[in-house]
Amino acid sequence: MKLNKILAAALVAASSASSMAAIIAPVSGNGELTLVMWDAGDKVSYVKDLGIQLDSFDPTTSLSYALSDSFFASFLAIASTTTSDIQFAVVGGDNTAPGGRRIFTTIDNAVTPLSGSLNNSANNFLGNLQSAQNLPNVQGDHDTNVNGSSYAIVGDPTPGGRYALPNIPSLQNTATGWTTGNVIGTDSAFRSFLSLNTSGTQATQKTFDGLWSVVNTGGSFTANYTVAAVPEADGIAMALAGFGALGFVAFRRRQS
Repeated sequence: MKLNKILAAALVAASSASSMAAIIAPVSGNGELTLVMWDAGDKVSYVKDLGIQLDSFDPTTSLSYALSDSFFASFLAIASTTTSDIQFAVVGGDNTAPGGRRIFTTIDNAVTPLSGSLNNSANNFLGNLQSAQNLPNVQGDHDTNVNGSSYAIVGDPTPGGRYALPNIPSLQNTATGWTTGNVIGTDSAFRSFLSLNTSGTQATQKTFDGLWSVVNTGGSFTANYTVAAVPEADGIAMALAGFGALGFVAFRRRQS
């Protein structure tokens, strides 16, 4: 009897783990960050669940994800061999803010997002993100693996399955004055937008200290969130002492 209870508990735990492995999309509240990569020319995209809900994201901690699963290999087999043709974005959103809108997104470094209102554009962004995160849950191994992944091409038989799943172009074009993507090998700023009222006419935005990037090193790809290193106190003191010594030497030379 005791063994049966243990087995039953294990099955419940396993089923719970599987259900929690799926990407948590905006409608659920406290959404989850996902990495999306796409090649517009070859019409193929890749989605990876980063396993971090917005409330749990620590902007002061660097992160690194090796992109080595079979779905990423399938994505690369179709995508352009010129990595500058591949774009990436890290996005997440939810409806837990006072106005029902919260967005975390990478930013095209050439674009200055609008400040203030999120309004209808934010609704469009979250709606497109909802679809872009829900569709992969029926593809790949999102439903069974923590930090699952998938890829999609035009004509996939899965519901809504096609390049960009199919919403990355919409995320690019309907957001409030920004675009989400940057090409592989570039650093991408990361911002949050928080609605302050139910109409979405007031919002705050914050630029996190870290930068997202996807790096190709000899055919090995990693997605990184990198926080700038803060010099330690001893290092600062030594640097100041060095500058002081140089200044003293210069002073003595002028005196002589």
